Amino acid sequence: MIPTLLIGDFLFVSKYSYGYSKYSIPFSPDVFSGRILASKPKRGDVIVFKLPRDTSQDYIKRVNRLPGDRIQMMKGRLYINGQLVPREPIEKVRTEDRMGEVVEVPTYKETLPAA
Repeated sequence: MIPTLLIGDFLFVSKYSYGYSKYSIPFSPDVFSGRILASKPKRGDVIVFKLPRDTSQDYIKRVNRLPGDRIQMMKGRLYINGQLVPREPIEKVRTEDRMGEVVEVPTYKETLPAA
């Protein structure tokens, strides 16, 4: 989700849209397992989660695959269930590459199909 969300950025989120788990409570006490009052995310939603093996770090991702979907990247393009996801170019972004040099990177707006 770079360049709109950068590593180290701070943001406020509501983690309750998809129900409650032990991680919804400060210090993550082990008072129940699973998720209560759960609803499923939709394609395009931004989700925040912790990995069970490392609960010290939050991960922020956009949902582009739902259960049963087949997803592929071919020649830098996203395909969902064999269909090319349309995209349109937007402004180039200046960022640092691995060597620390400033480079211009093309960016795109992808339109995900409805679920």
